Amino acid sequence: MFLFLEIILHVKLLVYCISCKKCGQLYVGETGRKLCERFREHRRDVINKLEYKEVAKHFNSDGHSGIDDMQVGGLK
Repeated sequence: MFLFLEIILHVKLLVYCISCKKCGQLYVGETGRKLCERFREHRRDVINKLEYKEVAKHFNSDGHSGIDDMQVGGLK
């Protein structure tokens, strides 16, 4: 699984899913860049509590623990 995740993180032109470990909510996105770069931006938004960004808003909401609740995977 770890090797597979390492490969997915460096793929370009990908549909990806960020899921919440606490409540199961899903955010589906698409990027033409490496997934590791895009996910890094999502993590930064959560850390900086950018509430106008949907992913950050969710993971900073009541009952959630920020980046600790995030997981990512490639869909396509």
